[in-house]
Amino acid sequence: MTIRIMKKFLLILLVSSAWLTAAAQFEKIIQPSDLKQQTIINEPVTLRKGFLRTGIEISYTVKDRYFNDDAGRVYRPASIWGVFYNYDVSLQYGLSDRFEIDIYVPLVNNKNEGTTQKIQPVLGIDDSEPASQQSRGLGDCNLVIFYQIVPEKEKRFSLTLVGDFTVPSGKKDISDIKNAYNYNLPTGEGNFRAGSRLYARKIIYPYSFSGGVSYYYNFRGTKLINPEDPGQTKFKAGNMILASGSFNLHLNEWIALANEIHFIHQSEGREEYMVIRTVKPRWDIDYMPRLVFQIRRFRVSQFVMIPMLGRNMDADPKYSMSVQYTF
Repeated sequence: MTIRIMKKFLLILLVSSAWLTAAAQFEKIIQPSDLKQQTIINEPVTLRKGFLRTGIEISYTVKDRYFNDDAGRVYRPASIWGVFYNYDVSLQYGLSDRFEIDIYVPLVNNKNEGTTQKIQPVLGIDDSEPASQQSRGLGDCNLVIFYQIVPEKEKRFSLTLVGDFTVPSGKKDISDIKNAYNYNLPTGEGNFRAGSRLYARKIIYPYSFSGGVSYYYNFRGTKLINPEDPGQTKFKAGNMILASGSFNLHLNEWIALANEIHFIHQSEGREEYMVIRTVKPRWDIDYMPRLVFQIRRFRVSQFVMIPMLGRNMDADPKYSMSVQYTF
């Protein structure tokens, strides 16, 4: 009799433990007051109607190596070395539960330094001259519009169309030219750009999976590119295709880990000043781990973008941290 009671007790204990373990995997029920505290995994793709989010992102990268035309990772020639800081101020607003509009205002701080060599074998002279280029100021601003074609409901799947428009608000010409190696760099690209993106996401709590593809068209423009040219150069930057995928998971209720892969390809460009010069196409594949902390309405995100493969692109990692607050 005692053994039978113990068996029943153990059976009840096992069933209870299994139920508790399964229950622990379900998403916590969100109260209305907690909607602004959701993480990147369980919040909607677009902000809810009337929600406002502001933030700032600080990015830093060192310009030391690049992928050459043979897809090899090499150091820049002539002892060139530089640093690049970017400060992005953002404002995001939910016009409806499916429609969001974002504005990004970048501030740029860029500096390149190095030494150029002039070899004159006839005279037996090997001259070197310091080179310094820098820029600081407003960059090109972005307007981004999101619309959920398929909104997230019971199936936790969404399909979103994104429009991205860039205005050449930054300084486009090199300036304060001292010689061919010492001058101020532009803070903007000097041309309008329009792009669209299709983005899909699936939530299987505590995980989410996402992927997207984008296309950007660069309009024609003119700017002073070469410090030795007396006039501006007509140019057409190559159009871009971007593809990405990510796997994200909750480490707990307020920490999320994202793993993203990005592929970027830019087609051939053209520059025209006296003669037509082509700009080689380029591409790269980046891996980006991201750690996101959700502290009530504050969100702190840290990531590093690691170039893995590429051609005619920068090959140094990019570090970034952002802070956002939802009103």
